[in-house]
Amino acid sequence: MAEALHIHVSHFVALYTRDPEVSWHAKYGDRWLIDHAGDSLDCIFLEDNKCLLHDAKPRQCKEFPMIWRNQAMLDDCAGYQRLMRLKKERDGLS
Repeated sequence: MAEALHIHVSHFVALYTRDPEVSWHAKYGDRWLIDHAGDSLDCIFLEDNKCLLHDAKPRQCKEFPMIWRNQAMLDDCAGYQRLMRLKKERDGLS
């Protein structure tokens, strides 16, 4: 992702990542991408429901939400909840 933005990895980490909120992620030194400001909690690289760095997305992003999900994520993920609302509206189940 840093390469796609033409910046050094350390600069990318400083600008676009944060400490994880899940303790075992922090224990292993993981970093999470920051979210957009506000209540949406969308990824900083998500704009108009499209990834700005689509060709450079890490595996986790490519597989979300089909592979990388659990009940806590489903309960807390604003993007997933919005996707489910849109699906229900599209299917006339609202």
